[in-house]
Amino acid sequence: MISQPSSRRARRVYGGVLACLGLLFGAVPLAAKTSVVVTIKPLHSLVAGVMSGVGEPVLLISGAASPHGYTLRPSDIAMLGEADVLVWVGASLETGLRQTFNDQAERTSTVAALDIPGMILRPDRRGTRWQSHEHDGDELHEDETVEPEIAAQPVSDEWSDTDPHLWLNPVNAQTFVSAMVAALSQADPENARTFARNGRKLHARLGSLDREIDTQVKPIQGQSYLVFHDAYQYFEHRYQLSPAGSVTLHPEDPPTARRIVEIQRLVRGSEAKCIFSEPQFRSKMVQTLIQDTGAEHGTLDPIGLDLSPGPELYFSLLRNLASSIVDCLGDDLSG
Repeated sequence: MISQPSSRRARRVYGGVLACLGLLFGAVPLAAKTSVVVTIKPLHSLVAGVMSGVGEPVLLISGAASPHGYTLRPSDIAMLGEADVLVWVGASLETGLRQTFNDQAERTSTVAALDIPGMILRPDRRGTRWQSHEHDGDELHEDETVEPEIAAQPVSDEWSDTDPHLWLNPVNAQTFVSAMVAALSQADPENARTFARNGRKLHARLGSLDREIDTQVKPIQGQSYLVFHDAYQYFEHRYQLSPAGSVTLHPEDPPTARRIVEIQRLVRGSEAKCIFSEPQFRSKMVQTLIQDTGAEHGTLDPIGLDLSPGPELYFSLLRNLASSIVDCLGDDLSG
Protein backbone atom coordinates (compact mmCIF):
# COMPACT_ATOMS: atom_id res chain seq x y z
CA MET A 1 0.00 0.00 0.00
CA ILE A 2 1.06 3.61 -0.16
CA SER A 3 2.39 4.90 3.14
CA GLN A 4 1.98 8.63 3.39
CA PRO A 5 3.91 11.27 5.30
CA SER A 6 2.18 11.32 8.68
CA SER A 7 2.98 10.88 12.35
CA ARG A 8 0.30 8.20 12.48
CA ARG A 9 -0.18 5.82 9.54
CA ALA A 10 -3.48 4.02 9.43
CA ARG A 11 -3.67 0.76 7.50
CA ARG A 12 -7.02 0.08 5.90
CA VAL A 13 -8.15 -2.29 3.19
CA TYR A 14 -10.34 -0.99 0.36
CA GLY A 15 -11.92 -2.72 -2.59
CA GLY A 16 -10.69 -1.84 -6.05
CA VAL A 17 -7.00 -1.28 -6.65
CA LEU A 18 -6.89 2.11 -8.32
CA ALA A 19 -9.81 3.64 -6.46
CA CYS A 20 -8.54 2.72 -3.03
CA LEU A 21 -4.95 3.66 -3.79
CA GLY A 22 -6.14 7.04 -4.95
CA LEU A 23 -7.85 7.53 -1.61
CA LEU A 24 -4.67 6.61 0.23
CA PHE A 25 -2.35 9.00 -1.60
CA GLY A 26 -1.52 12.19 0.23
CA ALA A 27 0.05 15.32 -1.14
CA VAL A 28 3.60 14.57 -2.25
CA PRO A 29 5.90 17.49 -3.02
CA LEU A 30 6.51 17.48 -6.76
CA ALA A 31 10.19 17.63 -7.60
CA ALA A 32 11.48 18.95 -10.91
CA LYS A 33 12.23 15.33 -11.75
CA THR A 34 10.51 12.67 -9.69
CA SER A 35 12.99 10.33 -8.03
CA VAL A 36 11.85 6.72 -7.70
CA VAL A 37 13.90 4.06 -5.88
CA VAL A 38 13.01 0.35 -6.18
CA THR A 39 14.65 -2.37 -4.11
CA ILE A 40 14.76 -5.48 -6.34
CA LYS A 41 15.16 -6.16 -10.04
CA PRO A 42 11.72 -7.68 -10.88
CA LEU A 43 9.77 -4.76 -9.38
CA HIS A 44 12.30 -2.30 -10.79
CA SER A 45 11.67 -3.75 -14.25
CA LEU A 46 7.91 -3.22 -13.99
CA VAL A 47 8.33 0.31 -12.62
CA ALA A 48 10.75 1.08 -15.45
CA GLY A 49 8.06 -0.01 -17.91
CA VAL A 50 5.51 2.30 -16.33
CA MET A 51 8.01 5.20 -16.39
CA SER A 52 9.13 4.61 -19.98
CA GLY A 53 9.52 7.93 -21.80
CA VAL A 54 9.48 9.92 -18.56
CA GLY A 55 12.44 8.78 -16.50
CA GLU A 56 14.22 5.80 -15.02
CA PRO A 57 13.84 4.37 -11.51
CA VAL A 58 16.92 3.70 -9.42
CA LEU A 59 17.68 0.08 -8.48
CA LEU A 60 18.76 -0.26 -4.85
CA ILE A 61 19.84 -3.93 -4.62
CA SER A 62 21.96 -5.15 -7.51
CA GLY A 63 24.65 -7.72 -8.14
CA ALA A 64 24.63 -10.83 -5.98
CA ALA A 65 23.35 -9.04 -2.86
CA SER A 66 20.40 -10.79 -1.20
CA PRO A 67 17.32 -8.72 -0.40
CA HIS A 68 16.83 -10.79 2.77
CA GLY A 69 19.94 -9.46 4.46
CA TYR A 70 20.86 -6.34 2.48
CA THR A 71 22.68 -3.69 4.53
CA LEU A 72 22.36 -0.07 3.46
CA ARG A 73 25.49 1.86 2.62
CA PRO A 74 25.78 5.59 3.46
CA SER A 75 25.21 6.41 -0.22
CA ASP A 76 22.03 4.29 -0.16
CA ILE A 77 20.71 6.16 2.87
CA ALA A 78 21.36 9.50 1.19
CA MET A 79 19.62 8.33 -1.99
CA LEU A 80 16.58 7.10 -0.08
CA GLY A 81 16.38 10.41 1.75
CA GLU A 82 16.07 12.28 -1.56
CA ALA A 83 13.52 9.93 -3.16
CA ASP A 84 9.95 11.00 -3.92
CA VAL A 85 8.68 7.41 -4.15
CA LEU A 86 10.13 4.27 -2.56
CA VAL A 87 9.09 0.82 -3.78
CA TRP A 88 9.76 -2.47 -2.01
CA VAL A 89 8.14 -5.86 -1.49
CA GLY A 90 7.89 -5.48 2.27
CA ALA A 91 9.53 -6.51 5.52
CA SER A 92 8.98 -10.22 4.80
CA LEU A 93 11.57 -9.97 2.01
CA GLU A 94 13.81 -6.94 2.57
CA THR A 95 14.03 -7.66 6.29
CA GLY A 96 17.04 -5.47 6.96
CA LEU A 97 15.36 -2.42 5.42
CA ARG A 98 12.25 -2.53 7.60
CA GLN A 99 13.22 0.18 10.07
CA THR A 100 14.66 2.51 7.44
CA PHE A 101 11.61 2.23 5.19
CA ASN A 102 9.21 2.67 8.08
CA ASP A 103 11.06 5.81 9.15
CA GLN A 104 11.22 7.08 5.57
CA ALA A 105 7.47 6.57 5.12
CA GLU A 106 6.90 9.45 7.53
CA ARG A 107 8.05 11.84 4.81
CA THR A 108 8.09 9.89 1.52
CA SER A 109 5.43 7.99 -0.42
CA THR A 110 6.21 4.28 -0.04
CA VAL A 111 4.74 1.42 -2.05
CA ALA A 112 4.92 -1.98 -0.33
CA ALA A 113 3.88 -4.63 -2.85
CA LEU A 114 2.68 -6.97 -0.10
CA ASP A 115 0.16 -4.33 1.00
CA ILE A 116 -1.35 -3.52 -2.40
CA PRO A 117 -5.10 -4.26 -2.41
CA GLY A 118 -6.03 -7.04 -4.81
CA MET A 119 -2.66 -8.79 -4.60
CA ILE A 120 -2.85 -12.58 -4.44
CA LEU A 121 -0.78 -13.68 -1.46
CA ARG A 122 0.21 -17.10 -0.23
CA PRO A 123 1.45 -18.22 3.20
CA ASP A 124 4.84 -19.81 3.64
CA ARG A 125 4.71 -23.54 3.06
CA ARG A 126 5.41 -25.65 6.11
CA GLY A 127 6.37 -29.25 6.62
CA THR A 128 9.38 -31.50 6.14
CA ARG A 129 9.08 -31.16 2.38
CA TRP A 130 9.79 -27.43 2.56
CA GLN A 131 12.15 -26.95 5.49
CA SER A 132 14.17 -28.96 7.93
CA HIS A 133 12.52 -30.05 11.14
CA GLU A 134 14.79 -31.28 13.90
CA HIS A 135 12.46 -34.06 15.03
CA ASP A 136 13.49 -37.04 17.11
CA GLY A 137 12.50 -39.75 14.66
CA ASP A 138 13.89 -40.46 11.23
CA GLU A 139 10.53 -40.76 9.50
CA LEU A 140 9.60 -38.13 6.94
CA HIS A 141 6.18 -36.76 7.72
CA GLU A 142 3.91 -35.71 4.87
CA ASP A 143 2.54 -32.87 6.97
CA GLU A 144 2.42 -30.20 4.30
CA THR A 145 -1.08 -28.98 3.64
CA VAL A 146 -2.35 -27.03 0.66
CA GLU A 147 -2.90 -23.45 1.79
CA PRO A 148 -5.50 -21.30 0.04
CA GLU A 149 -4.63 -18.06 -1.65
CA ILE A 150 -5.34 -15.13 0.64
CA ALA A 151 -6.51 -11.68 -0.30
CA ALA A 152 -4.06 -8.86 0.19
CA GLN A 153 -4.29 -7.15 3.54
CA PRO A 154 -2.01 -4.85 5.50
CA VAL A 155 1.09 -6.85 6.40
CA SER A 156 2.38 -5.85 9.82
CA ASP A 157 6.07 -5.89 10.72
CA GLU A 158 5.42 -8.97 12.83
CA TRP A 159 3.49 -10.92 10.17
CA SER A 160 6.24 -13.11 8.76
CA ASP A 161 4.20 -16.05 7.47
CA THR A 162 3.50 -14.60 4.03
CA ASP A 163 5.61 -15.81 1.11
CA PRO A 164 7.02 -12.56 -0.31
CA HIS A 165 7.92 -13.82 -3.82
CA LEU A 166 4.65 -12.50 -5.22
CA TRP A 167 6.11 -11.12 -8.46
CA LEU A 168 6.41 -14.65 -9.92
CA ASN A 169 2.68 -14.62 -10.74
CA PRO A 170 2.01 -12.36 -13.76
CA VAL A 171 -1.46 -11.58 -12.41
CA ASN A 172 0.22 -10.02 -9.37
CA ALA A 173 2.51 -8.15 -11.73
CA GLN A 174 -0.55 -6.62 -13.40
CA THR A 175 -1.91 -5.56 -10.00
CA PHE A 176 1.46 -4.05 -9.13
CA VAL A 177 1.57 -2.13 -12.42
CA SER A 178 -1.87 -0.64 -11.71
CA ALA A 179 -0.69 0.45 -8.27
CA MET A 180 2.43 2.07 -9.72
CA VAL A 181 0.45 3.94 -12.37
CA ALA A 182 -1.63 5.43 -9.57
CA ALA A 183 1.35 6.18 -7.31
CA LEU A 184 3.46 7.78 -10.02
CA SER A 185 0.53 9.78 -11.37
CA GLN A 186 0.03 11.23 -7.90
CA ALA A 187 3.72 12.07 -7.55
CA ASP A 188 4.04 13.44 -11.10
CA PRO A 189 0.58 14.42 -12.42
CA GLU A 190 2.00 16.10 -15.52
CA ASN A 191 2.99 12.66 -16.85
CA ALA A 192 -0.10 10.79 -15.67
CA ARG A 193 -1.29 10.09 -19.22
CA THR A 194 2.05 8.57 -20.15
CA PHE A 195 2.01 6.38 -17.05
CA ALA A 196 -1.52 5.22 -17.83
CA ARG A 197 -0.65 4.46 -21.45
CA ASN A 198 2.44 2.50 -20.42
CA GLY A 199 0.39 0.67 -17.82
CA ARG A 200 -2.13 -0.48 -20.42
CA LYS A 201 0.67 -1.75 -22.65
CA LEU A 202 2.24 -3.63 -19.77
CA HIS A 203 -1.08 -5.21 -18.81
CA ALA A 204 -1.46 -6.53 -22.35
CA ARG A 205 2.11 -7.84 -22.49
CA LEU A 206 1.77 -9.53 -19.11
CA GLY A 207 -1.43 -11.22 -20.24
CA SER A 208 0.32 -12.54 -23.34
CA LEU A 209 3.26 -13.72 -21.24
CA ASP A 210 0.89 -15.56 -18.91
CA ARG A 211 -0.75 -17.42 -21.78
CA GLU A 212 2.60 -18.20 -23.38
CA ILE A 213 4.02 -19.77 -20.23
CA ASP A 214 0.81 -21.68 -19.52
CA THR A 215 1.07 -23.32 -22.95
CA GLN A 216 4.80 -23.99 -22.58
CA VAL A 217 4.64 -25.81 -19.25
CA LYS A 218 1.53 -27.95 -19.83
CA PRO A 219 3.56 -30.99 -20.98
CA ILE A 220 5.48 -31.14 -17.68
CA GLN A 221 2.59 -30.57 -15.28
CA GLY A 222 2.63 -33.48 -12.86
CA GLN A 223 6.39 -34.03 -13.15
CA SER A 224 8.10 -33.90 -9.73
CA TYR A 225 11.13 -31.76 -8.87
CA LEU A 226 12.83 -29.99 -5.94
CA VAL A 227 14.08 -26.41 -5.64
CA PHE A 228 16.94 -25.02 -3.59
CA HIS A 229 14.77 -22.67 -1.55
CA ASP A 230 11.03 -22.22 -1.50
CA ALA A 231 10.74 -19.12 -3.69
CA TYR A 232 8.56 -20.36 -6.53
CA GLN A 233 5.11 -21.21 -5.24
CA TYR A 234 3.42 -18.22 -6.93
CA PHE A 235 4.75 -19.49 -10.26
CA GLU A 236 3.95 -23.11 -9.40
CA HIS A 237 0.36 -22.46 -8.33
CA ARG A 238 -0.30 -20.24 -11.33
CA TYR A 239 0.84 -22.94 -13.77
CA GLN A 240 -0.18 -26.06 -11.80
CA LEU A 241 3.33 -27.44 -11.41
CA SER A 242 4.23 -30.26 -9.02
CA PRO A 243 7.17 -29.43 -6.75
CA ALA A 244 8.16 -32.11 -4.25
CA GLY A 245 9.79 -29.70 -1.81
CA SER A 246 12.78 -27.45 -1.20
CA VAL A 247 16.23 -27.93 0.25
CA THR A 248 15.88 -24.94 2.58
CA LEU A 249 13.31 -22.29 3.42
CA HIS A 250 15.80 -19.40 3.30
CA PRO A 251 18.77 -19.35 0.91
CA GLU A 252 21.06 -17.93 3.60
CA ASP A 253 20.53 -21.05 5.73
CA PRO A 254 22.70 -23.88 4.34
CA PRO A 255 21.26 -27.36 4.83
CA THR A 256 22.61 -29.44 7.67
CA ALA A 257 24.01 -32.93 7.14
CA ARG A 258 20.73 -34.27 8.47
CA ARG A 259 18.77 -32.17 6.00
CA ILE A 260 20.87 -33.49 3.13
CA VAL A 261 19.94 -37.03 4.14
CA GLU A 262 16.27 -35.99 4.38
CA ILE A 263 16.38 -34.50 0.88
CA GLN A 264 18.04 -37.55 -0.63
CA ARG A 265 15.32 -39.73 0.87
CA LEU A 266 12.67 -37.28 -0.31
CA VAL A 267 14.04 -37.36 -3.86
CA ARG A 268 13.88 -41.15 -3.93
CA GLY A 269 10.43 -41.26 -2.33
CA SER A 270 8.87 -38.63 -4.58
CA GLU A 271 10.61 -39.76 -7.77
CA ALA A 272 11.71 -36.16 -8.32
CA LYS A 273 13.26 -35.83 -11.77
CA CYS A 274 15.26 -32.65 -11.11
CA ILE A 275 16.78 -30.61 -8.32
CA PHE A 276 17.22 -26.93 -9.11
CA SER A 277 19.95 -24.78 -7.62
CA GLU A 278 20.24 -20.98 -8.00
CA PRO A 279 23.00 -18.95 -9.71
CA GLN A 280 24.53 -17.67 -6.47
CA PHE A 281 24.62 -21.17 -4.97
CA ARG A 282 26.95 -23.30 -7.03
CA SER A 283 26.22 -26.84 -8.01
CA LYS A 284 28.59 -28.68 -5.65
CA MET A 285 25.95 -28.92 -2.93
CA VAL A 286 23.29 -30.04 -5.41
CA GLN A 287 25.61 -32.69 -6.79
CA THR A 288 25.88 -34.06 -3.25
CA LEU A 289 22.10 -34.03 -2.92
CA ILE A 290 21.44 -35.91 -6.14
CA GLN A 291 24.20 -38.45 -5.67
CA ASP A 292 22.83 -41.95 -6.28
CA THR A 293 19.27 -40.62 -6.73
CA GLY A 294 19.04 -40.49 -10.54
CA ALA A 295 17.80 -36.88 -10.45
CA GLU A 296 19.03 -34.27 -12.91
CA HIS A 297 20.41 -30.84 -12.01
CA GLY A 298 18.96 -27.56 -13.27
CA THR A 299 19.17 -23.87 -12.34
CA LEU A 300 16.37 -21.45 -11.45
CA ASP A 301 16.75 -17.74 -10.78
CA PRO A 302 13.81 -16.08 -8.97
CA ILE A 303 15.15 -12.53 -9.03
CA GLY A 304 17.11 -12.04 -12.26
CA LEU A 305 20.60 -12.15 -10.79
CA ASP A 306 22.35 -12.47 -14.16
CA LEU A 307 19.91 -10.30 -16.12
CA SER A 308 20.50 -6.64 -16.96
CA PRO A 309 18.09 -4.27 -15.18
CA GLY A 310 15.42 -2.63 -17.29
CA PRO A 311 11.88 -2.95 -18.66
CA GLU A 312 12.55 -6.31 -20.33
CA LEU A 313 14.02 -8.05 -17.31
CA TYR A 314 10.68 -9.20 -15.88
CA PHE A 315 9.67 -10.90 -19.12
CA SER A 316 13.07 -12.58 -19.50
CA LEU A 317 12.94 -13.69 -15.87
CA LEU A 318 9.65 -15.58 -16.18
CA ARG A 319 10.50 -17.02 -19.58
CA ASN A 320 13.79 -18.29 -18.20
CA LEU A 321 12.01 -19.95 -15.28
CA ALA A 322 9.60 -21.72 -17.60
CA SER A 323 12.33 -22.81 -20.01
CA SER A 324 14.61 -24.11 -17.24
CA ILE A 325 11.85 -26.22 -15.72
CA VAL A 326 10.71 -27.57 -19.08
CA ASP A 327 14.25 -28.30 -20.26
CA CYS A 328 15.08 -30.32 -17.14
CA LEU A 329 11.79 -32.19 -16.86
CA GLY A 330 11.01 -32.53 -20.57
CA ASP A 331 13.75 -35.06 -21.27
CA ASP A 332 11.87 -37.58 -19.20
CA LEU A 333 8.75 -37.13 -21.33
CA SER A 334 10.61 -37.62 -24.60
CA GLY A 335 12.14 -40.82 -23.27
